Amino acid sequence: MTAIAPPTQHWETPYVDVTVDGVMAGNSAVIRVNAFDVGVTHRRPPASNVTFVMPDVIEGVDLAALTAQYEVVHATDAAFLAQAIGVGPDRTDWTTQYLVLDVATDPVTSVCGASGNPVRLGWLWGQAEHNSCYIINDPANRRPQWFVMWHELGHNFTCSCNAFNMFLWTPSPQHNSAYGEGLASLGALWSWRMAMDYPSDLGATARADIDGHFCDYWGNFQNALADYKANGRDYATIDADVLDGILMEMWGTYGVKCWFDLFSTFLPSQEAIPVAMDSVEKQATWFVAAMSASVGEDLRELFVDEYGFPIDEDAWPEIMSVVQDRVDARDFYSVGVGETPALAVAGNRLLPNVPNPFNPSTSIGFVIEKATRITLGVYDLRGRLVRRLMDAEVEPRSIRTLCVWDGRNSLGRLVTSGNYFSCGLSAAEGIAGVRKLVLVR
Repeated sequence: MTAIAPPTQHWETPYVDVTVDGVMAGNSAVIRVNAFDVGVTHRRPPASNVTFVMPDVIEGVDLAALTAQYEVVHATDAAFLAQAIGVGPDRTDWTTQYLVLDVATDPVTSVCGASGNPVRLGWLWGQAEHNSCYIINDPANRRPQWFVMWHELGHNFTCSCNAFNMFLWTPSPQHNSAYGEGLASLGALWSWRMAMDYPSDLGATARADIDGHFCDYWGNFQNALADYKANGRDYATIDADVLDGILMEMWGTYGVKCWFDLFSTFLPSQEAIPVAMDSVEKQATWFVAAMSASVGEDLRELFVDEYGFPIDEDAWPEIMSVVQDRVDARDFYSVGVGETPALAVAGNRLLPNVPNPFNPSTSIGFVIEKATRITLGVYDLRGRLVRRLMDAEVEPRSIRTLCVWDGRNSLGRLVTSGNYFSCGLSAAEGIAGVRKLVLVR
C-alpha cells in the first residue's frame, strides 16, 4: 500500500477489509499515514480475548512498564469477557478484539477512542502531556484510561445487537446519541462492577486504580444528573452523562442486576424489537419498562417525577409485556476477573453477596421463581450457625436484596476476619445456594 499524503479529515483515514468466499473478516486494518516517520515499533501482548498493539516506549514514556504495573492486558481481557456475558450479543463472527495505539502527528485526525476492531486509542505525537487516550499522560501520575478503553468495548457489544440498533431508530438524533453513548458507558460500568464485586486475581494496584478511575466518572455522572434536576428535569436536554447518572442511582437502589436486565431487553440480539421505536416517548418508555421489569415494581411515577421521562401510556402495556418476557428469559449471572463464568441454575437460588470481600457489611440477595419459605443463615467454616438473617415466606419472581449482614453474630458482637458461608434453605426445594463471604477487618 502506498501512502500519497496524510489525511486532512477523519473520514479520509483508510481501512482495509478482507472478505474470503463472501464472508468479511471480523476485524479490519486501519492505515495511519503521518507526515513523517515517528520511529516507533508496535508489539502485540496478547491475552485470551484481546490483543494490545503498541510500542514499549514512545516519546520517553515507558508504556510496557505501565501496562505491566496496572495489568492492563489481563484486566481488559476480563472486562471483555464480562461484557460478552453481561451485554450478551449472540455473535457468530467472534474474533480477537484488538486495541491499537494510534499515533498521529496532527491534531485533526488524531482520535481519542474509536470503537470497532481494532479499537483505536489515540496518541498525539509532539505534545508533552495529556495527549493520549490509552493513558492519562500526566508526567506526575501516569495511569491507564480504563473508562475510554472499556467504553469502546461497550460500543462494540451494544452495536452487535440488532435489537439495540432498532431501539435507536427514534426521530431524535440527540436522544439516540444519549442512549447509544450512555449504554456503551454502561458496558464499561458493568465491567468495573464485575472486577470489584466478584472474586478477582487482579493485584491490589490494578484493582485500586480501576476503582478510583471509575469512581471519578461516577462523580461526573452524579454532577450531570444534579445539574439536570436543577434545570427542571427537561427530557429534551438529557444526554449520556445524565442517563448514566440515573443508571448509577438505579444500581445504588436495586443492585447491578438492573443493568444486566436492561441489556437483556435487546436479546436475542438478532431478533427485531416487535415495537416500532418511532417516537422519543416510546424509547423512554422502553427504558422505564426495563427497570420496572427488573425490580418487580412499576417505576413510571418515579421516572416521571424524578427524572422527567415522558411515558407513552398507550404503548406501555405492549412494551412492558415484551420487556418482561425478555428479562424473564435470561437468568442473572456474572463473571469476575479470572473467574470462569457459570450460568445460574433455574429455580430458587442464592446470588453472590455484594461487595465481597467486605467490611463492614455485605448485601445478600435471592432469585425466587416459586413461592416458598426461605431461611437464610451465615455459618463459619465448621458449619456452626453464626447468625440467622431471615426466616420468611417469599413471593415468586422477586430478585432483590433481602438482607444485609453487618458482620455480627446472633449476640450482636462483631465477628473476626475470615471466610464465612451464606446458606439459603427453601422449604420446597432444599438448599437454594451456598456462597462464600470474605470479611476483612
